[in-house]
Amino acid sequence: MKVIDCETLMVVDAQEGMDWVALSYVWGHAKPHPNANSTRPGYPLIGLSKTVDDTIQVTRSLGYKYLWIDRYCIDQDDTASKRSQLERMDAIYRGAELTIIATAGEDESYGLPGVGDTARKKQNILELDTCTILSTGPDPIHETRKSRWWSRGWTFQEGFMSRRRLIFTDHQSFFECGGGCCME
Repeated sequence: MKVIDCETLMVVDAQEGMDWVALSYVWGHAKPHPNANSTRPGYPLIGLSKTVDDTIQVTRSLGYKYLWIDRYCIDQDDTASKRSQLERMDAIYRGAELTIIATAGEDESYGLPGVGDTARKKQNILELDTCTILSTGPDPIHETRKSRWWSRGWTFQEGFMSRRRLIFTDHQSFFECGGGCCME
């Protein structure tokens, strides 16, 4: 298995006992930079999408160094290797310390709302003479279920197999695990 080293932005071989974060997202119609798929040792990844850049930033902020993203960690040009990795998807997502799930936007060019320059949708606020009224915003679980990410078989499976999920919607992010769900 290969992972991205978030400090060097190079794809490296995973080592025994290594912790990693995984990304679940919709590729969509976004076109990566011509060199973005380079998994050759010694060559940094360049021209990454906003969602991938933001995910690297979140991974670092959470104190993790390694990130698994299918587009970069599976050799898309080697059919046998690709098939082998696809057969291991359950172990890859289940083995990740955390899966970051990008439900906002239609493709990877959108980014993670609240990270980088992708803004969250604003919360409605009503200022009155004596008080301020804040709306609660949409239910993030409902927002996730309306997303393109939820409609795709691969991504739904990735989320289902993950032990811990940090989910980014247009309005907020929230955390899910076997023990519960925490929202902002």
